[in-house]
Amino acid sequence: MLVVADAEAVAMVQGVAAGVERVAAFDARYPRHTAFRSELATARRRSPVLP
Repeated sequence: MLVVADAEAVAMVQGVAAGVERVAAFDARYPRHTAFRSELATARRRSPVLP
């Protein structure tokens, strides 16, 4: 998912906390889109950069 790829790039440049914050911002922006949030959570779990 492109959001997680973007967050990984941010994490590499600005630190892991900034990457996690980026993903959290998208997660909070679309609270009613359960399919998007589910895919986002799955991609984040598979990320080698984000905790």
